[in-house]
Amino acid sequence: MSPWDHLNAFFPTDLGHFRLLERLGVGGHGTVYLGERREGFSQRVAIKLLHATDRTPFREQLMLASLEHPNIVRLLDQGTRDHGLHYLVMEYIAGPSIDKFCDMNRLSLDARIKLVRKVMDGVSFAHRRLIVHADLKPSNILVDSSGEPKLLDFGIATLLDEDPGSGVPSFTPAFASPEQRRQQSVTIASDVYALGVLCALLLAGIVPPTELDGSLLPGTELLARADAAGLNRIAEERSTSPAALRRAISGDLDAIIRKALQPNPEERYNSVEAFSDDLHAHLESRTITVRHAKLIERLQKWILRHWALAAAAVFVSAAILISVAGVTVQMARAEYQRRLAQGRLQELVRLTAALDGELYASVKSLPRSGAAQRSLLDSATRTLDKLVNGGSGDPVLSVELATEYIKLGRLEKDSGIPNDHEQRSRALVDARKAISVLQQLPQRIQSSPEVGRQITEAIALRQSVL
Repeated sequence: MSPWDHLNAFFPTDLGHFRLLERLGVGGHGTVYLGERREGFSQRVAIKLLHATDRTPFREQLMLASLEHPNIVRLLDQGTRDHGLHYLVMEYIAGPSIDKFCDMNRLSLDARIKLVRKVMDGVSFAHRRLIVHADLKPSNILVDSSGEPKLLDFGIATLLDEDPGSGVPSFTPAFASPEQRRQQSVTIASDVYALGVLCALLLAGIVPPTELDGSLLPGTELLARADAAGLNRIAEERSTSPAALRRAISGDLDAIIRKALQPNPEERYNSVEAFSDDLHAHLESRTITVRHAKLIERLQKWILRHWALAAAAVFVSAAILISVAGVTVQMARAEYQRRLAQGRLQELVRLTAALDGELYASVKSLPRSGAAQRSLLDSATRTLDKLVNGGSGDPVLSVELATEYIKLGRLEKDSGIPNDHEQRSRALVDARKAISVLQQLPQRIQSSPEVGRQITEAIALRQSVL
């Protein structure tokens, strides 16, 4: 039994509106009891009976009462009993400490980072009110039933503007900054350091061993020195594998924690917000402030941050490349077909020119001239039909084909063969073919003067044959 137990034995079970139920623990500044409100409504509370040697200024207690934040345990009441001893009544949190909560629930690294950032929000809130916690450690951070972390023991915190000679609060060596262990004044940088140790514990599962000179090992080296069984346990508690854990801790997280654990306070993060912002940047795969990322790393971070957009961009790019390749192949094929058709058309133009000229006229004077004419006209018609059925789709070629049909139709109509009704019937077919070819052209081309003139000639030919 400690001397404080004897001292606290003088306290009655009732303290103002509250009743003591059982002792929860003993700390450097007092004994903590589970209590309940006696009047009005039922409420479980934590009551800290401060030791007689504790000289917590009453002015500080009043300032602590203003710390209304969702991640800070609220100070509900305070008072003084006999012998001038003080007591503090605080919100009671029944949950486990933050490290046990993370391990029991096998939280991933990202989930742990999000949880510790909430702790940082509470610490930063206190800093803006010139209050430093000075004893941040897992046992002072409990997680309630809703999963919210709650900072305890702000009742023993120190004010930034208090006289350094008024006493330095007690601390836990493993989480204390080098300046605290040298019994120097605490500052915001002291809490930044303690939060760095907390991150090393929650993320890597190891508290970095630190000497008074501040030398420390990076998280990746600490994990490399861990035995296989210990490393497997640490990875399992974080729902990952040892190899994946090493990769995750290296790089950004290692750089962030090392920045927070610098032995010189001026080389640490200048605020808890800056510390938290880098952790947030890591979660969102953005570049952190304490590590210059290479171009390939920045690209990887961008892809991780915008994976859906990156996937869509790859898909669209692939579709465009495939489309361009397809169009190129189609254009090449179309160009080949067009050249082939134009070559045949040139031959046909020469043929129809011959038919319409001296060659055709000379054939008329030959015996059995009708059969010879018929053979020449049939050959020209087959060539034209083949070109049209090839379907090159070239408007210029289509106009030329229609022109040749009109020429053939005129030759058929004016064959000069007596009573050649078949020739006139073929002339009518050629006129209709010319009209059909021209009507299949796009409307804007049909509206051109040249095509309009061709359509008029084809219609006139058809009427003359009829």
